[in-house]
Amino acid sequence: MGKKSVTAYLRPSAWALEPEPSTFAPSSRWSNKDMDPVPPHARTWTTWNYVAYWISDATNAAVWELASSMLAVGLSWRQALPAIAVGHCIIAVVIALNGTTGARLHVAFPVLNRSSFGFWFSYFSVISRILLSMFWFGIQTYTGSECVYQMLKAIWPSLAHLPNHLPESANITTSGRCLLFPFMLISPQRIRWLFVVKACIVPATWLSMLIWAFVKVPSSKGLFEQHSSVSGGNMSWAWLSALNSALGIYATLAVNIPDFTVSTLWDPLRLINQWDNRAAAFFAAFAFVLATLGTNISANSLSAANDMTVLFPRYINIRRGQILCALLGGWALCPWEILASAEGFLTFINGYTVFLGPFAAIMVVDYWFLHKGRVDVPSMYRPHGRYRYTYGFNWRAVLAILCSVPPGFPGWIHSINTEIHVGRVGNIFNFAWIYGFTVAGTVYYITSTLWPARETYIPEAILASDAPSHKDDSTPSEIEDEKKSIRADVKEALA
Repeated sequence: MGKKSVTAYLRPSAWALEPEPSTFAPSSRWSNKDMDPVPPHARTWTTWNYVAYWISDATNAAVWELASSMLAVGLSWRQALPAIAVGHCIIAVVIALNGTTGARLHVAFPVLNRSSFGFWFSYFSVISRILLSMFWFGIQTYTGSECVYQMLKAIWPSLAHLPNHLPESANITTSGRCLLFPFMLISPQRIRWLFVVKACIVPATWLSMLIWAFVKVPSSKGLFEQHSSVSGGNMSWAWLSALNSALGIYATLAVNIPDFTVSTLWDPLRLINQWDNRAAAFFAAFAFVLATLGTNISANSLSAANDMTVLFPRYINIRRGQILCALLGGWALCPWEILASAEGFLTFINGYTVFLGPFAAIMVVDYWFLHKGRVDVPSMYRPHGRYRYTYGFNWRAVLAILCSVPPGFPGWIHSINTEIHVGRVGNIFNFAWIYGFTVAGTVYYITSTLWPARETYIPEAILASDAPSHKDDSTPSEIEDEKKSIRADVKEALA
């Protein structure tokens, strides 16, 4: 009996989600409850929730790590601050444009990008973002583990003397290994209150640490006397690299970046580790725990989970996707290796932008400049719908990706292994986001204008509320649509 139960549990059917009457997809094979357009009763976020989200998203440890790591690689605060400010001004426009699209259509990124990439090619961007989200989840989780360590050490100082049984080359101690905590399982509708609390507590902690830094460090040795250690062409490329990093980390970054170094401590948790005041260390670390937790849920685990639901709608919902993200991102990808040095952190951030710049450009150009907001939401859920393009691939988007992404690879490879020399072409990597966004957007716009996909142009937008639901006759509709889908696949295969 027990053996049969185990066998049954291992079958894929045992893990299949309860079938939901998908609103637009031909069957549950293509969608589930978490993928469908958000219904009115689930749109619980208010204006103040969004304000609190952005305030709280601007306050997490990765903000300090980016700004301080710019100083660690040779820039002064006078050079790092403009790079961050310019980066935020640029990316804010893109976020507003793509954010408005989601607010209008109530559809998540992995479904929305089918209208520009094509039904099947959209999986390329989805899988790419899953990998990036899991890496970021791992980094934020490891940062959170450092926060917890500082809190526990403030309560039990003897924890600092815990024996380390790992070699120095592991870039993580025994205590750090034990404190990784993947427990991000909160729904998007319920998480809004966490950001309200975070927006009240964390900024006050940041301001207190900034004031402490100015008081603690003499002006003759501190912030205002710090100068760049690079010059000439090297300084220009370093500044562009810093700008690129600011663009890449914006989802978890804000402009209020203090610096208070004597010798450069680029990780704020290592700064807290130097404090003798145990109460201050505890509360500062607690604020960073709260900041990291909120950002990790909203920007990483939920993003990865949303994307995973598109890959396997019958088996993965948002909750299961978050669990997979925690296991893979928090452990398998070894985030402590990325955070081992300032250079390593910037390398990761810059690599992150190679893909995101082109993805963002294609979506912005397609929705705002080509289709001007007139899109068909129901067709985004149908593999043989309006956005099938050519065998599920929009060749215009494919060409834009091929023109914008590969040129950044040589510089990325060189940044990872400096013994591999790639010449001047490697400099493209220093401004990969701007290069990718500009090139991809231009190529996509030109090709789409000269050779438009006429089947995707409609006189008015078709939203979720405008289309009839299949809920009342789901079974016959699903069977008929599946037959049509199979016949179309066979026809294409024989062509």
